Amino acid sequence: MMYTYHSAKALDSGRKIVVNLPDNIHIKSGDYVVVNSEIGEIMAEYLGKFNTHVNLDEKEKFPILRIASSSDLEVWEEKRDFLEKVLRTARVKVKEYSVAMSLFAGEIALKGRNLTLYFTSSGRVDFRALVRDLQETFNVKIRLWQVGVRDRAQMLGGIGVCGRPLCCYKHIIAFDNVSIYMAKRQLSVFNPSRISGQCGRLMCCLRYEDNVYQEIDEKGFPKVGDIVKLKDSNSGKVMTRNIFTNMVYIHTDDGSQAWIDLEDVKEVWRKGQLVFSFEKNENIVSDMDNEDITPVSEDKITSKNIVKDNGAEGGI
Repeated sequence: MMYTYHSAKALDSGRKIVVNLPDNIHIKSGDYVVVNSEIGEIMAEYLGKFNTHVNLDEKEKFPILRIASSSDLEVWEEKRDFLEKVLRTARVKVKEYSVAMSLFAGEIALKGRNLTLYFTSSGRVDFRALVRDLQETFNVKIRLWQVGVRDRAQMLGGIGVCGRPLCCYKHIIAFDNVSIYMAKRQLSVFNPSRISGQCGRLMCCLRYEDNVYQEIDEKGFPKVGDIVKLKDSNSGKVMTRNIFTNMVYIHTDDGSQAWIDLEDVKEVWRKGQLVFSFEKNENIVSDMDNEDITPVSEDKITSKNIVKDNGAEGGI
């Protein structure tokens, strides 16, 4: 199920937020708007609508108050200079107080003297003394807010291993669940450097083609490690596969190696059980990734061995 929301990006920090669009104001993508956030009014860029599988009904949505005027932009530029000064001083004081955090961005309210500083850390940190020092130095109310490594990458941006700007920075608003099973289905799990983004977590783009791999698996496409029986009575173990050419690379029982077209495959066996028959064009066992399944010999296949597919659970 897909959900549709409106989003904006805070100009100070690059943080993407979900917003409520007022009925009496016509706003288009790229317009600068004033948003009522946790610290008050902040300057943001309206990004437009976005669709996601994630249900954000429980997520806080910030109202857009108005389209930014020239006076709003002047105030923001002055506030931005002050925010940069606070950030520079805060980074120095983080080292003085030996606080284990990486301070990387901030937001400042257009009215009053409220601001937020964003940081990442490997665990919980005690920054009370640091906050008191900064508040006394600049006479402001400071909120230090810890975010995850994915949020940091989304706010700062960068170039991915594909050579293009990071997806989270360019167009992803809400992070969807990404599972290691997606990497396994796409044969990328054997090289961690190919499935990890700049944030160190699984790349968001693993989800983009996952539905294609799920569909071909449901149609009986052999997986790596499966035993395939061919129509010419030979058999072999699948070493790799290419879903785009509809072929699998196998090591045959006689020690040879070859690329085999899927049209030449008669049966697919996984962990000692028949999982797909191309002659009958039907799934016998939907998913054999469950480690609790006990392998059985070919001559003991019965209806009791049929296993339901509950899907791949979990995410990173």
